Amino acid sequence: MLTIISIACLQIAAFGQSTYTSRKGTKFFPGHYDIAISIDSTNLRYELYNHWYAGVYSELRQVTVPLDSIEFYNKSNDSISFHMLKDKVRLVL
Repeated sequence: MLTIISIACLQIAAFGQSTYTSRKGTKFFPGHYDIAISIDSTNLRYELYNHWYAGVYSELRQVTVPLDSIEFYNKSNDSISFHMLKDKVRLVL
C-alpha cells in the first residue's frame, strides 16, 4: 500500500513542474551556455551554466522568482526578463 501511495505522489510531482532548456553556442566546442528554466506551482527558477568540456559545468547564475511577482521582477531588473507564454517561456537578455 505504501508503494502505491509513493508512486502516486511521484507522478503528481512529475506533472506539477515544467522544465525548459536552451543552449547558446555550438555544442561541439567548449564554452557554450546551457540555460534551464523550471516552473512549478509557485516559482520560476532560472539557471545558467557555462559548459566547458564533457561533463564539466560551472554555474554562473541561479535566480528564483515567485510567479505572482514576475511583472515586478521584469520592471525592476534591467539585465533579464521573463515572459510567460502558452507552453513557452521567453527569456529576454
